[in-house]
Amino acid sequence: PEPWDDGAYRPFWEAATSLRVPIFFSLSTGPTGASWDDSSDARSGYLNEQRILIRWMERYPDSVCSITHGLPYRSFLAGDKIVLPDAIWAPFQNPNLSLEVCFPVRIGDKFDFPYREVIPTLEEMVKRIGADRLMYGTDMPFQNRHCTYRQSRDHIEKYCTFLSEEELGLIMGGTAARILKIAA
Repeated sequence: PEPWDDGAYRPFWEAATSLRVPIFFSLSTGPTGASWDDSSDARSGYLNEQRILIRWMERYPDSVCSITHGLPYRSFLAGDKIVLPDAIWAPFQNPNLSLEVCFPVRIGDKFDFPYREVIPTLEEMVKRIGADRLMYGTDMPFQNRHCTYRQSRDHIEKYCTFLSEEELGLIMGGTAARILKIAA
């Protein structure tokens, strides 16, 4: 139940950040362990985890970090739409924080390929965070429960027509290459 940004965890974070490598966070619903489908507890737990992340980023402002697996979309479903609260964007005020774009593994059981229902959410992510801080991901092989690898790419590359060629390049590898300091 102790927040993971300080206390007993401080020596770990001091050592990890001294390496000057990207830190990848998989945020949860917090110590209550609420199910992602238990919307009210999951939403409040996740937003609290984000507040802990914000404190962590304030302590280590030069650290490059990313949230894996995207956002807890299923906790913010309203019918066939994902409705994200303004509070969910607060951590992204830090320019060193990026987000994995990984819809099929999180919500592939709710919508079918080509996941047209998530397109407005990705568009909002591009507007609020920027394509230069979004990274395509699959969480292979777990996404294969809902779609193939090719479909996980196609739903972005072929159906998100609002993306410019540059934005698509960033999301589909450019951002990850920059964060990992490898050639794109």
